[in-house]
Amino acid sequence: MEMTVYNPQKGRLETIDAVIAKENTTWFDHCMQGHEIYMITDFEGDLLVREFGCAFPVRIYDTSRADIGFDQKKAEELKNDTPRASERDRKSAGRSTTGRPTGSSG
Repeated sequence: MEMTVYNPQKGRLETIDAVIAKENTTWFDHCMQGHEIYMITDFEGDLLVREFGCAFPVRIYDTSRADIGFDQKKAEELKNDTPRASERDRKSAGRSTTGRPTGSSG
């Protein structure tokens, strides 16, 4: 199935052709909040982490479901440790993630 994912190494969205099946995917059906991890999928040696709701899945390189013990909380931690494009762009422009110039004390 063709899908759009966020690729943190490239800092942008990309389209991939992934197979979502019971053999390579773990679903967490008890999700109620938009930020909760709904699904993790093994994809070409990487991990796709999808939140409940409309957000794009995040591609985590060199990680599998087995590497994180098929654990929802560990998948969320990995996703949260992945810089988003806006965060990376601010850093490369000499600004912190708070919008202040890097190196400023307050």
